[in-house]
This record gives sequence, C-alpha cells and structure tokens, in this order.
Amino acid sequence: MAKLCAAGVTLRDQVNKKWPNRNKSSDGWVGDAAHASRDGWGTNGKGSYHNPDPKGIVHAIDLDESFGPGWKKGTTAKEFAEQLATYCREGKDGGRIAHIVYEDQVASATANNWHFRGSGYSHFHHIHISFTNKADYDGKKFNLPIFENKPASKKLWDGVVPEFNNIMRAMNDEDLKNKAVWRLSCRLADLGFFNGVPVEYEQGYPWKAVNAWQKSNGWNNISPEGAYGRTAHRKLFG
Repeated sequence: MAKLCAAGVTLRDQVNKKWPNRNKSSDGWVGDAAHASRDGWGTNGKGSYHNPDPKGIVHAIDLDESFGPGWKKGTTAKEFAEQLATYCREGKDGGRIAHIVYEDQVASATANNWHFRGSGYSHFHHIHISFTNKADYDGKKFNLPIFENKPASKKLWDGVVPEFNNIMRAMNDEDLKNKAVWRLSCRLADLGFFNGVPVEYEQGYPWKAVNAWQKSNGWNNISPEGAYGRTAHRKLFG
C-alpha cells in the first residue's frame, strides 16, 4: 500500500493546521491513472513523484492555492511558495525537497538556486511540492514565518509601500530614522530577517537584516553588502 513520505505528511499537516478551512479541491498526493501510466517515479527522470517508489513511498503533494476564507485566492499561496523556496535556498529543509512548482514556474536547487523561473510547468491552481529520499522518514517541522500563530492583520508591515528615496537617505546617514525605513524593517521582520521590534514610525537602516535577506536571494554579488537598491525594493514590496 502506498504511503506519503514523512516530510510530506508533516508539511501538509502544518498547512492544514494553519488554514483549517482552506479549499482542498485540487489537493493530492498519490498519482491517478494518468500518473501511473508513466514509467516509474520521479527520480528516474521519466516518471512522476506522485507514483510510489519501490518501497511504496510517494514523494509529492499538491496543495490547492485557495487557502481559505479571509485570504485572497493565490496571494497567500504565492507567499507560502516563496517562503518555502527561501527556506530551501538557505538549506533549512535538510535536502528533503526536490522542487516546487506553481503558476507555471519551478524552483529547485539544480535549475536556479531555488528562485522561481521558467514557463511551461503549468500548476496554475495548486502548488506542487516534490521530495527527495531524505524525506522518506524525516518528519521534522518546516519552520516557515508564515506558520507563525498570528493573523496577517497583525503582521508588522502596514501594507504601505515606503518611499525608496527616503530609504536611501537613511542608508547614507546612519543617524537618520524615518517612516520609510520603519516599513522596510517591518517587512523584513515579517519575512524572518529582522529580530527587533521597531518603534512605530521610527527606525534606523537595518544593515544586517537587509544583508541577510539579499544573501538568501543570492544577491550578494549584485549589490554591495548591506546596500539596498531599486531591484531589491521591487522584489521586497512587489
């Protein structure tokens, strides 16, 4: 009888606990007849990770993109997928995840250092997550910021995109504190890169947090250490 790998069970349970009322209409794990018709399971390059391997273990889950009432369809799913990719890029998954596919793009260690890229991968209505053999019996939790027990309304960032030039002013003057940098610090804190709780509307430039965030994105060769540019601004605030 087929069984889901331990890491897949853990990650799915964490998602279900965080969003108990989410839509599961496009959820799945063990392959249907279409998957079974392929030759073997995922690691041989031809089959599907949804097919059981010789030990009967399945190495993939699909999670519907609608995470439940109060969450804009696709938005929370995208944040979850991005955080999971960052988690893998930083090596925190222990090598248990093989790749993540969502919105026609894929993130993996081999293709693009866990940045979503490409096209032709489909998966528009759900997130596909595949696992390696290291996930077979390793069911440790995935400590993503999004799993923290607080609703989105209580996140530190207030949703207002800060003025880029004001961030630049603070970066060039270490004593300058302003609302723009406060919002930058809040956004980085929500993503798990800033440990301090900033004073409301008053914060100095968070050098270490910006540097850690950029390194996690593989940008340490693009921007000077700790420096913040327009590309980073667009990436961080959309």
